[in-house]
Amino acid sequence: MDSGIIISLILGGTSIISSTLFGLIPGMRKQKIERLEDKVGKLVKDVDSLCRIETLLIEEIFTRTGKNRETIKKDIRKQVREEKGYPLSEYTKPSNIARELTNIK
Repeated sequence: MDSGIIISLILGGTSIISSTLFGLIPGMRKQKIERLEDKVGKLVKDVDSLCRIETLLIEEIFTRTGKNRETIKKDIRKQVREEKGYPLSEYTKPSNIARELTNIK
């Protein structure tokens, strides 16, 4: 075979490989990252809503029983922690939720 043809085949093959490595794969990674960012955004909004629901339910228990709000909250969270086997993360603090909500697109 002529050396020019061999060189052309090698260059053609390497261009296909390089376009795959530098074009297709980063594009797929970018899409995956965007999907994960969307999912995290929805989860942060869900945590924010669940914290509000917790506050409303604690207020309802307080009006019916007269028990201290903080005591109710601590008792219920302790019960859930014992059932699940892990505590709530720092992301459930209102300041952290607010910061995360501002970072969402």
